[in-house]
Amino acid sequence: MKKDGNQYRNRSSRLLEGGSQSTPETNDVAFYAYMTKTEAISPHHTLIFDHVETNIGQAYNQHSGAFTVPISGVYILSYTVFPNGAGSWASVELTVNSISRGAIFIDSSSGDPDYTGCTGFAVLALKQGDVCFVRVHSTYHSVGKIESDSVMRSSFSGVKV
Repeated sequence: MKKDGNQYRNRSSRLLEGGSQSTPETNDVAFYAYMTKTEAISPHHTLIFDHVETNIGQAYNQHSGAFTVPISGVYILSYTVFPNGAGSWASVELTVNSISRGAIFIDSSSGDPDYTGCTGFAVLALKQGDVCFVRVHSTYHSVGKIESDSVMRSSFSGVKV
């Protein structure tokens, strides 16, 4: 089948410009990371989500567990945490510059060894340089472990709107 000049030119243009597979613009920011292992609950402990699936903008640090805001704007942040069976409970906070901006309560304290997770969600106006992370509450008495494995992933994610 013969193509006219415009069809070839349009195809070449899309290929050179990247078409729908182009790289994200510099204003795009998004991350998603999860924990690869179960860890003990201890007061004021920052959760480290060490496996990074998405890190557009390179603002999430898998070693510290912190997301440092690269561009001021409105962000949607989400965190999911699973307690490790019977006898685990904790208050878990989303913090911005070490100030609590959200909290969830995970609880498997009954005799039933359930693994019911809890998700916190926040829409926040953040400034460049703000540092966001998830931690166990500093003063609330919490015990047990936080679970994360292939069937339930404790995770932290965010996206600039």
